[in-house]
Amino acid sequence: MERSTIVRVHEGLHARPATRFVKLAKGFESDVELVKDGKAVSAKSSVKLMLLAVKENQEVTVRANGADAIEALEALIGYLENPRAGLDDEAEAQSPANDAGQEAAPAPGSMPAAPGGANRLRGVAASEGFAIGPAFAHFPPDIAGQGRMLRAEEIEGEIDRFRTADGAEFGGNGGGGGDD
Repeated sequence: MERSTIVRVHEGLHARPATRFVKLAKGFESDVELVKDGKAVSAKSSVKLMLLAVKENQEVTVRANGADAIEALEALIGYLENPRAGLDDEAEAQSPANDAGQEAAPAPGSMPAAPGGANRLRGVAASEGFAIGPAFAHFPPDIAGQGRMLRAEEIEGEIDRFRTADGAEFGGNGGGGGDD
């Protein structure tokens, strides 16, 4: 069975919505595929879904083959047609625990509440795994040249200056490089 739809998921199937779509698809026994522009991928692989690069307002076809194909199609099409699918608020708003006035359990793969309360950020992992260690941003300085052309009489002086700075003669090693 297959059915086409227009993707209404905000910003398309990027990491978080693709992961949630895969989790939903894995809940069915049927083989499920997502087709865009003639290319079909397994709906049970978040990496393949992200490589399909499904954007908001694009047409896709969901294919399901198996005992629960009808239910799979309905659930997956419903997810793709929901503009709020994949957003953080959606998981909390649809939680049965919230309807009963209880605190919702954290989503699988989400970070435990950090000490310090509401000023801390929590996230949902796009795929299982972890990394531990410091993170830093490296922003090398821009190299700005003098921005001018040498006059003919300046060329020899600049070549001599380069040879001195490089510590090697051009003829001896094919263009410098020194002992680096």
